[in-house]
Amino acid sequence: MMKRPKINKPQEKKKMGILKDLDSYIKFRRNKEGKMNGLDLDFYVRHFNDGVRSFCGVTVDEDVGLVEDTQNPVAFREYKSLKSSYQ
Repeated sequence: MMKRPKINKPQEKKKMGILKDLDSYIKFRRNKEGKMNGLDLDFYVRHFNDGVRSFCGVTVDEDVGLVEDTQNPVAFREYKSLKSSYQ
């Protein structure tokens, strides 16, 4: 596991929030599917910084956040619904 530097810029904080949301969603989806998840936040950060914007069928936009899940749209809608009910 790599050590992440402190985040001070608002755009970096937003990016980390989006990637934490992605990590939470992938864990949620894998749990629903009864599958193991071997990926962690560092994986998403590393690849996002390299320009990747699609992870396991989940499209991520750096301004909007999670856009869609082409592999499991039902779980995506459920996650979004649960998330909005907690906010």
